[in-house]
Amino acid sequence: MNKNKLLLAIFAIIASVLVIGVLIFVNTNSASEPEPTATSQVLTPTPEPEKTNNIVEAGELQWILPPEYGNPETVPHNTTQGSGRYNGVDFLVPEGTEVYSIGNGIVRTTGLHAFYGERLIVDYVVKDQLVTVLYANLDPDNVFVGAGDKVTGGEKIALVGKSGELTPKLHIEVRIVGSEVDPLVWLTNNIPKQ
Repeated sequence: MNKNKLLLAIFAIIASVLVIGVLIFVNTNSASEPEPTATSQVLTPTPEPEKTNNIVEAGELQWILPPEYGNPETVPHNTTQGSGRYNGVDFLVPEGTEVYSIGNGIVRTTGLHAFYGERLIVDYVVKDQLVTVLYANLDPDNVFVGAGDKVTGGEKIALVGKSGELTPKLHIEVRIVGSEVDPLVWLTNNIPKQ
């Protein structure tokens, strides 16, 4: 009798292990696209300059924030977060602050990102160069454009949120033909503040 109980216990353990194995296999093979991580290069791949002919010239560039935030406090980033690296600047402005497109361009993508929170990426052509701007930490309920949309300079494209952080701020990154640049330097050298 003890032998039978032992065999039943072994059989139950083996059956449980098999069921757990099948569940793990089904869940890993039916999972949708993996959650992006800090190592996701949200600004790459960048189209080659010769492929930018569908993007109109940015035109006269506009500042990204309303005039009342002409000199907001900024926090520069050139850091490694986890295993991903980013070079950006945070504009410390209140939640709900309007965010404007710097010029005429095409929205590459929008949506929630594990590292950036709600983000919006727009491609512009400035002085015959592809300029890609990442606007991040936006209010998910107040992004007013979608992937493929054409935007114009000064158009309100979103509101600042705190989707990527505990405090509201606008995070900006800029790439020129795929290469990172200091966004604050690029913005202040190329766009007159109102």
